[in-house]
Amino acid sequence: MIALIVDKDMDSRIRLKHLIQENAEECCVLEFPGGRQAMDYVSVPGREADFLFTEVELKGMSGFTLCRNMKKLQNQCYLTLMSKKDDYAYEAWLYGADNYLIKPFDGNRIKAILKDALRKKR
Repeated sequence: MIALIVDKDMDSRIRLKHLIQENAEECCVLEFPGGRQAMDYVSVPGREADFLFTEVELKGMSGFTLCRNMKKLQNQCYLTLMSKKDDYAYEAWLYGADNYLIKPFDGNRIKAILKDALRKKR
């Protein structure tokens, strides 16, 4: 399984990567500081992602745009939008997100998201 983390904040990416690996040991986690880098990665034929965790507020390409583009390109990818604000939850749903995560996040919430994603993939 492959998880993509897209967040401009390196500390958030490191923390989330640790929590994902703690709860899904078989998961390969790739980190990107922006949406364009993540899209460049998944645009290569044969590269797929099982999970996407993206910050809403990114430079260049918003998390909403990334979410919509990923849904078109890889509709089986489980999409989670993240923010420090709860204001974006409804908009995240409109853009096709499967889940919404309010920062700071904890291991139990990440574990629940991964479990939900795996259940939906079956």
